[in-house]
Amino acid sequence: MSHNSLRSSRMTFYVTRIAMLVAVATPLMMFDFPMPIFPGFYKFDLSYFPVVISTFSMGPVAGFITAVLKNLISFLIAGTFTDSAGIGALADTLIGLSFILPAGLIYRKMHTKKGAIASLSIALAVVSVFSCAFNYWFLIPTYSKFFGLDAVLGMAQSACKYVTDVKGIIVLGTLPFNLLKCLVISILTILTYKPLSKTILKKPK
Repeated sequence: MSHNSLRSSRMTFYVTRIAMLVAVATPLMMFDFPMPIFPGFYKFDLSYFPVVISTFSMGPVAGFITAVLKNLISFLIAGTFTDSAGIGALADTLIGLSFILPAGLIYRKMHTKKGAIASLSIALAVVSVFSCAFNYWFLIPTYSKFFGLDAVLGMAQSACKYVTDVKGIIVLGTLPFNLLKCLVISILTILTYKPLSKTILKKPK
């Protein structure tokens, strides 16, 4: 295969695989659901599972594109004029990127199963810190402006009676929710990435 043909084949591979993974991630994001043990404004979904697969297979840039596209499409399908004006979509994008980008950058240097486990473990730590800080300084104050702090606290207290303030939401809601969500996605990635990389995600040579 000539250099130009190989380059064209690889470009086609990247475009089609990103499109395929976005097509999988978008409905997964739309089929989200609340969990009784967490505040109702935290919805559980597995849409970042295809995004992590994209990141491991094609690199952090591909993962970034996949994440942004699936959030943009989901936001447009759900309706542009929402009560939160897209704050939830923005939050999902930024928190998701704080998980996939560290994982992708580390896995690119340690391209083994141990590297995958290490990269996802470090990414779990990064997303935990970032999600807590982001929720405390931006997301919860923003939602409080739209719905009122009492309403936000009320939703949190309906899931956990020990929540009394914003810090309580972070410690008893934000942190365990994002750890659980990203841990499930990490386990799914470790179990499925190798088989996928040898079949539908096999790169042209």
